[in-house]
Amino acid sequence: MKDRDSLNAKKPAACFLLFFAHGLVFSSWASRIPIIKNALSISEAELGNLLLLMPIGQLSTMVLAGKLISIYGSSWVIKRCFLLYPLFLLLISLSPSYWTLAAVLFFFGISGNLCNIAINTQAIEIESITKRTLLSSYHGAWCFAGLVGALVGLLMINLKVATFYHFACICIVAAIIWLYSAGNLTNIIHKAEPQTRSIFKSVNPTLLGLGGVGFLSMAIEGAMFDWSGVYFQTIVMAPENLVILGYTSFILMMTLGRFVGNRVIEKYGKRVVLQGCGLLMSGGLFLSVFFPNYGSAP
Repeated sequence: MKDRDSLNAKKPAACFLLFFAHGLVFSSWASRIPIIKNALSISEAELGNLLLLMPIGQLSTMVLAGKLISIYGSSWVIKRCFLLYPLFLLLISLSPSYWTLAAVLFFFGISGNLCNIAINTQAIEIESITKRTLLSSYHGAWCFAGLVGALVGLLMINLKVATFYHFACICIVAAIIWLYSAGNLTNIIHKAEPQTRSIFKSVNPTLLGLGGVGFLSMAIEGAMFDWSGVYFQTIVMAPENLVILGYTSFILMMTLGRFVGNRVIEKYGKRVVLQGCGLLMSGGLFLSVFFPNYGSAP
């Protein structure tokens, strides 16, 4: 591992802002899903297919992102790829048809995943240099950006600002953050060690169980990000200016969980917290399904 510029690690705020910008871009898209769905006359089934293209794009670049970071470093990827994410956000607002939107969302997923892996690698590099625990706070910044994005989306919708101008403002904010952060990043090259045996021969059953828990947790999280607006629109029958209320409630509590999570785990232990969170997630889903109204659904 080679550290070319460890002095830049004295500015972890740059990485914090990148997490914020990434979360702001994603939450801005999520806040407009119901409106884009109506504008293009997309059915629930078609929307499900569209939303599937984003994780497909993300998965398709997992190996590529790792290769680029191992060869050039996370800062190289951030400097050259980060602005693609808000750019594709803007292109979403310009998509005139279902198929155009499908193509844009696929590349939106690709660019978002490249940025996501790069900034998380950057965060770990900063932790290793500064000897400080920062990753949880960085993920908290992403969630806080999600809350800000939801509130901005709510404001834009109530002011009847067009999706294009909404997303254009987010692009400008992301570009400003990128301009500041690009000069304040670490530049560490990670040399990947060659794999000597099949990964399937070394899989621990406990790891598989944790992977299953993680998969289900991410499935619930994805459902909240992608479908809460549609749920409030079609099931709760909320007026257009309050459709984003469900997403806002979700991201607010997610932000709170990220910032207090470490203290709760230290006090009660990982097992208790994991079991308790599982009950809370399933309980919240059941509550929203059986009582679809303003009092319980948020």
